[in-house]
Amino acid sequence: MKDGFISQTDKMHFLKKIFAFMALPFSIKKKVVAYYLHRVTFSKASDNKIIWTSFFYFASRQPVRVNESENDYLVKFSYQNKPLTVVIRKGESSDIYVFFQVFIRDEYNPFFTRLSQQPAAPETCLDAGANVGYFALASWCWFPGCKVVSVEPDPGNYAMLLKNVQLNNCTASVLPIQAALWVENKTLFLMKQSLREWAYAVTEEVTPDGACNAITLSYMVQNYAVNGFDAIKIDVEGAEQQLFNSVAFINTMQPAKVVGLEIHDEKANRNKIENTLFELGYVISNHGELTLATKK
Repeated sequence: MKDGFISQTDKMHFLKKIFAFMALPFSIKKKVVAYYLHRVTFSKASDNKIIWTSFFYFASRQPVRVNESENDYLVKFSYQNKPLTVVIRKGESSDIYVFFQVFIRDEYNPFFTRLSQQPAAPETCLDAGANVGYFALASWCWFPGCKVVSVEPDPGNYAMLLKNVQLNNCTASVLPIQAALWVENKTLFLMKQSLREWAYAVTEEVTPDGACNAITLSYMVQNYAVNGFDAIKIDVEGAEQQLFNSVAFINTMQPAKVVGLEIHDEKANRNKIENTLFELGYVISNHGELTLATKK
């Protein structure tokens, strides 16, 4: 605003927000309005309302189309100038939070950027802890010729992973596997630490949350990436501690030029994992929750 007048640019931004808001399903509009009501009454909005308001801002910056069904939203948008269609489950699902992490905040941009700076384009990438497949789709957008092996143990998340891969016709590039990355090929058990699907871990102890298949990195290399993975992303809710205690895992991961992982345990474990990567010849950098290791 200048001398009491609103600039043409400000008008355009305001109109874009109005059009984006009007295009949203009513159920999302209610969350956005509720968020602003909390703002004006100086009360705290729920995380769910905050995250959907972030989605509204995202929809005002680029063309986004949302179709609503009883249980989920079908969202069409672009990432890296490539059209994508993804499913976001409704209710208290963590899908919208993962969408925010991967596509709105673009938290894996440092991983993809560092990988794009390598002398050769990646041929294989491991996505361990694939959740519903958003990272796999982002990888496909960055590197269409790369084979992404997406490993997810939870049946509900895995079903959504399959759906998202099929919706984007990228079955030739993204290979979903219903399993957990582990230090042995064996049966493990799901441990649902909260109601949100991104907090599901695995354990060797029997739980009421059900069994799942577990496979080693060596098994995946032998069956899906015979020359090793060029890049590895690990988000396995604390299991990274067991992985980096395994000599077999450490030896098998070494061909990877770039490793991106979330370290969920205490500082001592973080230091041990980072020191292990450093000794293998990786340069370590931290980007929010993402620890990035790049071969020198």
